[in-house]
Formats: sequence, structure tokens, C-alpha cells
Amino acid sequence: MQDIFGEELKKILQNSKIQVPKAYDKRIEETLSNISAKEKKPYLHFFYSKTAAMITICITVFASSLGAGAAINLYHEKMQSITQEDKKNYNETVQNSEKAGDSYSRSLTKQEEERMQSLRIAYEKRGKFPENKIREVSKKKDIRENELAFCTENSTFYLPQETLTEEQILEIVDYMEKRDYSVREQNKVVEETPQPDEKISKKEAMQLACKSIETMYEVSTDKADVTCEFNATRTAKGKRLASYQIALKKQTWLFDALVEVDSKEGEIQQIAIEHKKQEEYASGIKVDKKKFVANASIIKNIQKALYPEDKVQKISMQYVCEKDNTLKRGNVKYIVKAETGEAVVYLYSMSTKSVYQMYRLEDASYLDKQKSQDELVCEVEIDG
Repeated sequence: MQDIFGEELKKILQNSKIQVPKAYDKRIEETLSNISAKEKKPYLHFFYSKTAAMITICITVFASSLGAGAAINLYHEKMQSITQEDKKNYNETVQNSEKAGDSYSRSLTKQEEERMQSLRIAYEKRGKFPENKIREVSKKKDIRENELAFCTENSTFYLPQETLTEEQILEIVDYMEKRDYSVREQNKVVEETPQPDEKISKKEAMQLACKSIETMYEVSTDKADVTCEFNATRTAKGKRLASYQIALKKQTWLFDALVEVDSKEGEIQQIAIEHKKQEEYASGIKVDKKKFVANASIIKNIQKALYPEDKVQKISMQYVCEKDNTLKRGNVKYIVKAETGEAVVYLYSMSTKSVYQMYRLEDASYLDKQKSQDELVCEVEIDG
């Protein structure tokens, strides 16, 4: 967020409004700060940030409303140390890229993927940074054999054949984190108060957020701690995008939640939750296609409740199967495409047995580009 709210995004930060990127996979996704999921150019992290794609709006609010840790200040300081010139270069690289997201020159091993996720968390939460920066080249011809580098020409990380070291993984994480932060900073315009033409008020947005959480998770928001911030961004073309970001917490809940409401349309744009004790990502879960299809009924009910006016064209699900027939990352993605060309994506965790993130896309065709980047993706069409 995260694929905004992406595989994958989130968490952390106490008493300071700092911008932490998407989709943590549980957020950094998932998640990222003031760029709209509708208009921001989607930049896909291949470590499956909770949404792994366009989820970048909620992270800031989510992070500042959840936990804490002094090391987060180290993260903040590192992001703040990026020069304006570097921010501009990162942003131009993303905006000028014809690729839907990053790719690797070879597949990561299961061990490398697991270390990538754990080191990313260490980077964000404990201030564990690489000693050096990854080598960056603009042309594929400048790649050196068996040497780690990132090529902007094709948005590809070129990896050595041997197993990646901790330093090399941290260099990859470092590049992605700084790039995400820079893109957000280059595109954001924060506004303190909504403009008169917003379709719904702050109070109405908070009511809508509460209703959506009650609908999705069958809980009561009565006496919940609900906070709301209004943020607006502008695209490179100057188009204004604005939304309310509502954080919800309650002692008796098993999770904390974040809801983004589009202030111009008055509809839910993203929802992300973070379980207090369980992890959304789990290994060792056997692929069970029948169960995955059966769970689609949950998605249908949520979709109907949140977007009653949408005319559904197709519902499908996607998951990644490991060689041992287990579910990669322990989650299943459900995609509801509307006749208007829009889509709503639901990320369902088999370990927590719940949707841990959903986000609305203005252009469903992006999902086709995203899917083609991972040959292991299994897709099943479900009757609407």
C-alpha cells in the first residue's frame, strides 16, 4: 500500500506524523502517504507489499496511530536526508517508466523472500540500514555480470547468482524505500481543511468508516477511538485529489483499522487492518481451491454492502502456489471488476480468516499488467 493500501504495509510511529511507506507489507502497503490510489502511478514492489501496488495513502495515518519505537526516528531522519535533487530523480524515474513495476533478473529463493520481508521490517522499525547504496544504471548495457544493480531502463534489479547477502538485500530495500518516499514527497500537497465543494464532511466520513468496519468485521464501533485527518494531493498534471483518512482502534478488537474515504465521491477508497496478535502472512498453508472459492461469498457480501450501486462484471481470485503446494504469503487476492472499468481488490488472509486490506482502482487494466509479472500466479474466475 500494499501492489496503494499493497502487499503488505504499515505500522508505527508515535507522537510524530512521519511518512512511512506502503504497503510494511503490512503496509507499506501497503502502504504510503499522501498519494491517491486512484491517480498515483502504481509502482509495484516485488516483495509483495500488502497491496503491492498502489497503496500509499494510508500508511502515514496508520503508522502514527499505532505503535512506537525510537528507531522509527532513525528511519524518519534517513528519509529526511534525501536531497531535493535525488527526490526529483526518483520521481522522474518512476513517472517516465513504461513498466508497471519492478522485476528481478532471477527469481528470489524462498529463503531470500523471507529475509527480504524480515529485513524490510528491521529497516523501518529498528533503523537497520545498509553500509552502501545499490549501484544504479540507466542502460541495460551497463550491467556487470554477477553484480547487484538496478537498471532504470527496464525497472529491473539485477541479482548475482549466489544467494543474496544481508547487505545486498538491505541495499534493495533501501532503494525501494527511498524511492517510494521521494515519489510521495514530490507529489503531495497537504491541506489542513477540506474545501467547500467536498461531497461529504469529516463527520460523515467518520460515520462511513465506522459503518464499513462494522460491515466487514461484524464488530461494534461504539466507544471506539476514532480519529480523522484530511489530506489532499495533486498529480503531476495538477489534478487535485483529496480524502479523509480515519484510524479506528478499540481495546476489545483483535485489530486496529484504517479507512480512506474519497472526499469528492464520498465512497470508501481503501481499508486496511493490522491484527494485534496474529500475522496476516503465514507459511505452510496448503492450497485448497474449493475453500478459496467458498470464501468468495464473503467478498460478494462485503462488495454488495460497500458498493451497492456497482454493476459487477466479473469476480476472480488469484494466489501464488509454492512448489510444495503451499500458499505463498498465506493470502488470496479477490478481484471484483465493475462494468465501468473500475475494480475493487480484496486481500484475504487464510491465517486470520479475514480481509486485511481492500482498495479501489479506477483502472482495472492495471491488474492485468501486475499479474503478468509473476508466472506463478494462479487465477480462477468465479461466478458473479
